[in-house]
Parts: sequence; C-alpha cells; structure tokens
Amino acid sequence: MDPEEPDEPMEGLPLARAMSRDGRWAYTLYDKNGEEGFIHALDTERGEAKCMDLDGIPSAHLPSGG
Repeated sequence: MDPEEPDEPMEGLPLARAMSRDGRWAYTLYDKNGEEGFIHALDTERGEAKCMDLDGIPSAHLPSGG
C-alpha cells in the first residue's frame, strides 16, 4: 500500500516484475481489469512502497493485459 494513498486499495493482476540493478527496488506492473494500470514500487531496504498510476494507458495496451 502507498502511504500517500491509504484510501485507494491496491487491486489488480500482476503482469510483470523487474528489479533495480542494485536490488533495492522491486517494480511490479499491475492490470486493473480494464482500467488504467499502475506500477507498484517497493523499496526493499526501507519496506516502503509507492504506486504510480499509468494515466491514459488502458490495461488492454499493457503487456499481457486484458
């Protein structure tokens, strides 16, 4: 969960995951069932997360999206 958006539930189907070169950040691309997708960025050292909405990119245009 992104602490800056506590009222927005993290829902969706994970489509792809990538790690930063140093292994600190884990990035997961999510499909929100036809809505715009988002990227969940997890700082694995601090245990903090951020969600980045992909405004204007419908899930159908994401890799393996619905």
